[in-house]
Amino acid sequence: MNRGAKRGLFQSPFSSAKKDQSKAKKARDLMDAAEVAGDDATGGLREGEKNERGKLQFDVAAIHETVLSRVNDTLSGFKGKDKSGDFDNPLIRQLIPALATAVSVAVGEVMRGIVRDLDERFSQPERVTNDKLLASVTRLTYENDLLQQYTRRESVRVYGIKQDEDETEEQVERKVMDIFTKCGVDVKLDDTAAIHRVGKLKNGSRPVLVKFMSRRKRREVMEKKKQLKGEEGCERIYINDDLTPLRARLLGYVQRLDGVERAWTVDGRVYCLKKLPEGHAATSGGQRKPIVIETPDDLFDRLDVESVDFVSLGLSHLVADN
Repeated sequence: MNRGAKRGLFQSPFSSAKKDQSKAKKARDLMDAAEVAGDDATGGLREGEKNERGKLQFDVAAIHETVLSRVNDTLSGFKGKDKSGDFDNPLIRQLIPALATAVSVAVGEVMRGIVRDLDERFSQPERVTNDKLLASVTRLTYENDLLQQYTRRESVRVYGIKQDEDETEEQVERKVMDIFTKCGVDVKLDDTAAIHRVGKLKNGSRPVLVKFMSRRKRREVMEKKKQLKGEEGCERIYINDDLTPLRARLLGYVQRLDGVERAWTVDGRVYCLKKLPEGHAATSGGQRKPIVIETPDDLFDRLDVESVDFVSLGLSHLVADN
């Protein structure tokens, strides 16, 4: 079994919001510090230029040259220069390159911080946006499935009824009514809104969709459907919930899990029992509480599944690109 999507795929994408705000504030503070250090100092930053890793980069040598020029220009206003334009004070001549180097290092550190935080600021919103989009699509997918299942609350599907060549709707209706009679339920055509075959041909027949006028009559059929097991010719007849494609796949998925003893549905909800540990038996007379699985996400928390193959569930659009 392909277990491609790992646990935690749908964790909330909003947990790092405070951290993002802190980074944004830090970036703004660094930008303000750079402006105080001198507008020309940012001349070393190559705007829009990327290095081999796709991040912004700046020229340290250019920053040093700019700072040295600004230091010379500033000190040129002071007295003490000889006719050649050089400072006649040896101490000042030694001070200029040291001062320029110190300022360059300080500005360089500021610029490194700015570039690092800008990279994070520009990449983080994209990641958060993608996570938010995936979370929204996931929520809408599950809500849409729940709505679809709700519209099927008066319907059942009957499997195993032999399909004749050139079969008419009236023949299908009579076969279904006969099945309900064998269940011990008095169902008339007026109790149904629709009876017709659906789906693909399998084992010589297609399932029959029966939509009842009321849930009461449907519930009566579902409660007495077990009586078909003792009826001749009905050994392979099954009456099941009318499930959405997602819930039908989810039921089959749960049934195939190693740790699940059995799984079934009631009113469109998937129920299952875990296998007991080896050497343990169910308490005599006691009933184990079944686990309800309504979405694939429930497999993580309620069955302790480490990963889920969302592709096999028809949910490839919910798999995050890593």
